Amino acid sequence: MPIKFVYLESAPCWCIVPGLLLVLLQTERLECGRFRKLVLENVRDLNKKIYVGNLSYDSTETQIRELFEQHGKVESVAWITDRDTGRFRGFAFVEMEESSANAAIKSLNSELIDGRELRVNEARPKESRAGGGGGGGRNDRNSGGGNRNKGGYNSGW
Repeated sequence: MPIKFVYLESAPCWCIVPGLLLVLLQTERLECGRFRKLVLENVRDLNKKIYVGNLSYDSTETQIRELFEQHGKVESVAWITDRDTGRFRGFAFVEMEESSANAAIKSLNSELIDGRELRVNEARPKESRAGGGGGGGRNDRNSGGGNRNKGGYNSGW
């Protein structure tokens, strides 16, 4: 997304983003990077992320992009693949301007594509997952193996 910056010493800062004119009053001189981050955060708020599920494993990112472009400009497509195999997992996320996204959701949810009924809805925020992982197994004093009477694995119990 191209962004053009113009800084005028004693005037408001103007940032021109396609489809959006944002004016920020300059109370302190903002660094370009910080200003750009602020602008991009506001632009993202105007977009809606859409969950697209139950896709055929043979679907392509291009097919999904073209399907959603029938309803408006697609800002991004996140194609979800298995981190070990690299194989497509059957779902994606599409980011569009809010009104276009709403039209796409209404039109494409339950649509039959490649013999599969699509699930299309507003994406929910990613839930935080607990870190780590590990073991499992039985939760009692006798788990762990070894011979207790002969100085095995759990000889201290």
